[in-house]
Amino acid sequence: MTREFKKETGLPFKFLFAIYEGGSGAPADADDCEDYADYIGNPKFPVFADGNGKIAAHTPIDQTMNPQMCALSDEFEILGCLEGHGAYEEALDEIRNHAGL
Repeated sequence: MTREFKKETGLPFKFLFAIYEGGSGAPADADDCEDYADYIGNPKFPVFADGNGKIAAHTPIDQTMNPQMCALSDEFEILGCLEGHGAYEEALDEIRNHAGL
């Protein structure tokens, strides 16, 4: 997906992933990040823990549904926050729209 988006738009594209809850239901910690990264095949993008909800506190994310994500500009401006499986496609549209594509 990343390669296709870069080829289509010429825009740089990166992921970062934050989890707020571990498999046990407790707030996420570094071990949960390692476990999740292993589970999804050790991606090239970072997996962060947000067990204290600091990311959610500074975004429109409310953690009521999984997954939730925000599309960000290169300047880290929030372009839009979305929820649900497949929301990454809407996030890519937010990036396209911001770039005027």
